[in-house]
Amino acid sequence: MEFRERIAARHGGILDADVLLRDVRRDLGDVSLSEFLEADLRATTAPERLTNPHGHYRELARKTGKREQLAALESLMDTSRQIHDLSMKSAGKRYVPACALCADGCMADGSYCVCKVGDARREMDARNRAAAETKENVA
Repeated sequence: MEFRERIAARHGGILDADVLLRDVRRDLGDVSLSEFLEADLRATTAPERLTNPHGHYRELARKTGKREQLAALESLMDTSRQIHDLSMKSAGKRYVPACALCADGCMADGSYCVCKVGDARREMDARNRAAAETKENVA
């Protein structure tokens, strides 16, 4: 209603407000009509001077829609930049094993370390040996 009243007050009977509203809504896309009306208050300061008012309002609707899309893209780019910065900070850190005595649970002489990794490796190797023995017995 506000749109129709504004068009009638500005242009009288020169413009068909219903046709213009349909075209403006199509050009706006996902942007609300209230955002367009706010942009219109700033952009259309001398409506009596417009030589092509229908084209003016449609162009304003397209620009308003593009501004909203641009804002969404900028938000995505900002998030992407933050993710990149965070990944670059963590990429510089090296893995430091919990035990300084062994290399993944194995000592230099081939025995298992007494750390948790060594215990886990001992259990995994025992399971692998048992599975291999079972496989040989079945074959």
